[in-house]
Amino acid sequence: MQNEDNEQRAIITWVIGLAALGAVVTALGLALGASMGWFDSAASRPTAGAQQGAAPTQAATSAASAAPASAAADASAAAAPAAPAAAAAPITLPVLARLYFDTGVSALAADSATALAPIIAAAKAHPTAQVAISGYHDKQGNVDQNAELAKQRALAVRDALASGGIGEGRIELRKPILSEGGADDREARRVEISVQ
Repeated sequence: MQNEDNEQRAIITWVIGLAALGAVVTALGLALGASMGWFDSAASRPTAGAQQGAAPTQAATSAASAAPASAAADASAAAAPAAPAAAAAPITLPVLARLYFDTGVSALAADSATALAPIIAAAKAHPTAQVAISGYHDKQGNVDQNAELAKQRALAVRDALASGGIGEGRIELRKPILSEGGADDREARRVEISVQ
Protein backbone atom coordinates (compact mmCIF):
# COMPACT_ATOMS: atom_id res chain seq x y z
CA MET A 1 0.00 0.00 0.00
CA GLN A 2 2.80 2.36 0.88
CA ASN A 3 4.54 1.48 -2.41
CA GLU A 4 1.41 2.51 -4.36
CA ASP A 5 1.26 5.83 -2.48
CA ASN A 6 4.95 6.45 -3.24
CA GLU A 7 4.40 5.63 -6.92
CA GLN A 8 1.41 8.00 -7.12
CA ARG A 9 3.40 10.77 -5.44
CA ALA A 10 6.31 10.17 -7.82
CA ILE A 11 3.98 10.36 -10.84
CA ILE A 12 2.31 13.53 -9.53
CA THR A 13 5.71 15.09 -8.82
CA TRP A 14 6.90 14.10 -12.29
CA VAL A 15 3.81 15.62 -13.97
CA ILE A 16 4.16 18.83 -11.93
CA GLY A 17 7.84 19.01 -12.82
CA LEU A 18 7.07 18.58 -16.53
CA ALA A 19 4.38 21.26 -16.34
CA ALA A 20 6.73 23.68 -14.60
CA LEU A 21 9.46 22.94 -17.14
CA GLY A 22 6.98 23.54 -19.99
CA ALA A 23 5.92 26.85 -18.42
CA VAL A 24 9.54 27.99 -18.08
CA VAL A 25 10.35 26.99 -21.68
CA THR A 26 7.23 28.82 -22.91
CA ALA A 27 8.14 31.90 -20.88
CA LEU A 28 11.67 31.92 -22.28
CA GLY A 29 10.34 31.49 -25.82
CA LEU A 30 7.93 34.40 -25.39
CA ALA A 31 10.62 36.61 -23.92
CA LEU A 32 13.01 35.75 -26.76
CA GLY A 33 10.31 36.31 -29.37
CA ALA A 34 9.42 39.70 -27.89
CA SER A 35 13.03 40.81 -27.73
CA MET A 36 13.56 39.75 -31.35
CA GLY A 37 10.42 41.64 -32.42
CA TRP A 38 8.70 38.52 -33.76
CA PHE A 39 5.32 39.81 -32.69
CA ASP A 40 3.75 42.93 -31.27
CA SER A 41 2.74 41.37 -27.98
CA ALA A 42 1.87 37.91 -26.76
CA ALA A 43 -1.62 38.99 -25.73
CA SER A 44 -2.59 40.67 -28.99
CA ARG A 45 -1.57 37.82 -31.27
CA PRO A 46 -3.05 34.31 -31.20
CA THR A 47 -0.69 31.39 -30.97
CA ALA A 48 -0.03 29.20 -34.00
CA GLY A 49 -2.49 26.59 -32.74
CA ALA A 50 -5.23 29.16 -32.24
CA GLN A 51 -4.61 30.62 -35.70
CA GLN A 52 -5.18 27.20 -37.25
CA GLY A 53 -8.14 26.42 -35.01
CA ALA A 54 -6.35 23.53 -33.30
CA ALA A 55 -7.50 22.50 -29.85
CA PRO A 56 -4.90 21.89 -27.15
CA THR A 57 -4.01 18.26 -26.60
CA GLN A 58 -5.28 16.42 -23.53
CA ALA A 59 -1.72 15.91 -22.28
CA ALA A 60 -1.04 19.62 -22.45
CA THR A 61 -4.35 20.40 -20.72
CA SER A 62 -3.76 17.91 -17.89
CA ALA A 63 -0.13 19.03 -17.47
CA ALA A 64 -1.17 22.68 -17.28
CA SER A 65 -3.89 21.94 -14.76
CA ALA A 66 -1.47 19.93 -12.63
CA ALA A 67 1.07 22.76 -12.40
CA PRO A 68 1.08 24.51 -9.04
CA ALA A 69 0.01 28.13 -8.94
CA SER A 70 3.44 29.29 -7.80
CA ALA A 71 5.16 27.71 -10.82
CA ALA A 72 2.63 29.35 -13.14
CA ALA A 73 3.14 32.70 -11.41
CA ASP A 74 6.93 32.38 -11.74
CA ALA A 75 6.59 31.46 -15.42
CA SER A 76 4.23 34.35 -16.17
CA ALA A 77 6.56 36.80 -14.43
CA ALA A 78 9.47 35.53 -16.50
CA ALA A 79 7.34 35.57 -19.67
CA ALA A 80 6.25 39.18 -19.41
CA PRO A 81 7.61 40.45 -22.72
CA ALA A 82 9.26 43.82 -22.88
CA ALA A 83 7.41 46.45 -24.88
CA PRO A 84 8.60 46.29 -28.48
CA ALA A 85 10.66 49.23 -29.68
CA ALA A 86 8.75 51.73 -31.76
CA ALA A 87 9.48 51.26 -35.42
CA ALA A 88 11.30 54.20 -36.91
CA ALA A 89 9.58 55.98 -39.76
CA PRO A 90 11.10 55.12 -43.13
CA ILE A 91 13.45 57.72 -44.55
CA THR A 92 12.27 59.10 -47.86
CA LEU A 93 14.53 60.72 -50.41
CA PRO A 94 15.73 63.30 -51.23
CA VAL A 95 17.16 64.46 -47.89
CA LEU A 96 18.75 67.92 -47.93
CA ALA A 97 21.03 69.77 -45.51
CA ARG A 98 22.93 73.04 -45.51
CA LEU A 99 26.07 73.86 -43.59
CA TYR A 100 27.20 77.47 -43.17
CA PHE A 101 30.80 78.54 -42.73
CA ASP A 102 32.47 81.60 -41.24
CA THR A 103 34.15 84.01 -43.63
CA GLY A 104 37.46 82.68 -44.95
CA VAL A 105 37.13 79.37 -43.02
CA SER A 106 36.83 75.84 -44.43
CA ALA A 107 36.71 73.99 -41.08
CA LEU A 108 33.35 72.55 -40.04
CA ALA A 109 31.45 74.33 -37.28
CA ALA A 110 30.91 72.58 -33.94
CA ASP A 111 27.22 71.88 -34.70
CA SER A 112 27.94 70.27 -38.11
CA ALA A 113 27.54 66.73 -36.76
CA THR A 114 23.92 67.49 -35.87
CA ALA A 115 23.22 68.85 -39.35
CA LEU A 116 24.93 65.87 -41.03
CA ALA A 117 23.18 63.19 -38.91
CA PRO A 118 20.02 63.02 -41.13
CA ILE A 119 22.20 62.84 -44.26
CA ILE A 120 24.24 59.95 -42.84
CA ALA A 121 21.08 58.15 -41.67
CA ALA A 122 19.43 58.53 -45.09
CA ALA A 123 22.55 57.35 -46.94
CA LYS A 124 22.81 54.30 -44.69
CA ALA A 125 19.09 53.54 -45.06
CA HIS A 126 19.43 53.71 -48.86
CA PRO A 127 22.73 51.98 -49.71
CA THR A 128 22.39 52.64 -53.45
CA ALA A 129 21.67 56.36 -53.08
CA GLN A 130 24.28 58.95 -54.02
CA VAL A 131 25.29 61.90 -51.86
CA ALA A 132 25.88 65.18 -53.73
CA ILE A 133 27.90 68.02 -52.19
CA SER A 134 27.85 71.55 -53.62
CA GLY A 135 29.96 74.41 -52.28
CA TYR A 136 28.86 78.02 -52.88
CA HIS A 137 30.81 81.26 -53.09
CA ASP A 138 30.16 84.84 -54.17
CA LYS A 139 31.83 87.09 -56.72
CA GLN A 140 33.17 89.64 -54.23
CA GLY A 141 36.96 89.62 -53.92
CA ASN A 142 39.06 87.07 -55.80
CA VAL A 143 36.67 84.68 -57.54
CA ASP A 144 39.31 81.95 -57.94
CA GLN A 145 40.20 82.06 -54.23
CA ASN A 146 36.50 81.97 -53.33
CA ALA A 147 35.96 78.96 -55.59
CA GLU A 148 38.92 77.17 -53.96
CA LEU A 149 37.52 77.96 -50.50
CA ALA A 150 34.12 76.55 -51.55
CA LYS A 151 35.90 73.41 -52.77
CA GLN A 152 37.80 73.04 -49.47
CA ARG A 153 34.54 73.37 -47.54
CA ALA A 154 32.95 70.67 -49.71
CA LEU A 155 35.98 68.42 -49.10
CA ALA A 156 35.63 68.95 -45.33
CA VAL A 157 31.99 67.84 -45.56
CA ARG A 158 32.98 64.81 -47.67
CA ASP A 159 35.54 63.80 -45.05
CA ALA A 160 32.94 64.12 -42.28
CA LEU A 161 30.51 61.90 -44.24
CA ALA A 162 33.25 59.33 -44.86
CA SER A 163 34.01 59.35 -41.12
CA GLY A 164 30.30 58.71 -40.55
CA GLY A 165 30.48 55.50 -42.59
CA ILE A 166 29.52 56.70 -46.08
CA GLY A 167 31.87 55.36 -48.76
CA GLU A 168 33.63 58.02 -50.82
CA GLY A 169 32.51 56.20 -53.99
CA ARG A 170 28.94 57.24 -53.17
CA ILE A 171 29.83 60.91 -52.70
CA GLU A 172 29.79 63.29 -55.67
CA LEU A 173 31.63 66.59 -55.30
CA ARG A 174 30.13 69.15 -57.63
CA LYS A 175 31.94 72.13 -59.09
CA PRO A 176 31.76 75.19 -56.81
CA ILE A 177 28.70 77.29 -57.59
CA LEU A 178 28.76 81.07 -57.85
CA SER A 179 26.04 82.50 -55.65
CA GLU A 180 24.20 85.47 -57.13
CA GLY A 181 23.70 86.97 -53.69
CA GLY A 182 20.54 87.47 -51.72
CA ALA A 183 19.34 88.96 -48.47
CA ASP A 184 21.63 86.78 -46.35
CA ASP A 185 25.34 86.97 -47.21
CA ARG A 186 26.05 83.65 -45.50
CA GLU A 187 24.26 81.90 -48.39
CA ALA A 188 27.49 82.47 -50.33
CA ARG A 189 29.38 80.57 -47.59
CA ARG A 190 27.30 77.42 -47.57
CA VAL A 191 27.66 73.79 -48.61
CA GLU A 192 24.54 71.91 -49.63
CA ILE A 193 24.33 68.17 -49.20
CA SER A 194 21.64 65.95 -50.68
CA VAL A 195 20.95 62.24 -50.69
CA GLN A 196 19.23 61.16 -53.93
